[in-house]
Amino acid sequence: MANRIKDCGRLDDLTRFATDCQRAETLGDLHGTIDAAVRDLGFRWFTLLHNIDLRRGDEQSLFLTTYPSAWLEEVLEERHYLEDPIHAACARTPSGLAWDRVGDVLELTPRQRGILDRARDHDLASGYSLPIRTPGEPEAIFTAARSRDEPLSAEEVLTARLLGSVAYDRARELLGERAGPLACGLCCKNREA
Repeated sequence: MANRIKDCGRLDDLTRFATDCQRAETLGDLHGTIDAAVRDLGFRWFTLLHNIDLRRGDEQSLFLTTYPSAWLEEVLEERHYLEDPIHAACARTPSGLAWDRVGDVLELTPRQRGILDRARDHDLASGYSLPIRTPGEPEAIFTAARSRDEPLSAEEVLTARLLGSVAYDRARELLGERAGPLACGLCCKNREA
């Protein structure tokens, strides 16, 4: 079976990514590793975060992102995260979904449609979001996104799923007992807004 899989080099890329993640000694190192990998694998942005109220923060919060800062500011200011259609749809799936499939899982409200439109205005047009659930811990989500507004291929979906799983596993290890507030890619001023 393995001989019949059309790999196109992605398995080697993902194996290298897993190795690079293990070499990351800090969450800042991990942020750089994830950013490089998502770009190499055809995406532009990523986010890896615990599903918490971003305005309040949390002692154990995880928030790594390369999303455009103007979008992050709008999300916080307008509190889009409270009705985020991607997060709402992911809550109904065991293994995530490509953004173009959100309507298959959720009947979008006008506000949710508006949030998706605003995301597109910030070049977040298509992507894949992976919910991450670990008993006794806050739920998390990993997203890889791009500006090109077209459906992801099956290979891109699998790539994003693996990136998210590997990245989150390493982030959990790095958070360990320390579990202090963290925001890479989002300045403290915006976080406290």
